[in-house]
Amino acid sequence: ITGKVSPAKDGRAVELLMKSGRSWKVIRRDRLSRRSTYRFTGYFGSTRTFKVRYAGDRTNAANTSKALKVRVFGQRF
Repeated sequence: ITGKVSPAKDGRAVELLMKSGRSWKVIRRDRLSRRSTYRFTGYFGSTRTFKVRYAGDRTNAANTSKALKVRVFGQRF
């Protein structure tokens, strides 16, 4: 799962959330690149639903992406 935060916020934290029942769980954290991009990789072996969340800062509000259903293979994460 890849994406970009705009305006640029290099070094800021983003979280990958996975739907688990009726709730969302943080399964991975990362920092934005110099170009304000993120990339999460991994394998589950089934269809899962994910979101990416940016916590916000003094000048930008927190935001969460739309849910994305992904078919993944294997079981590394």
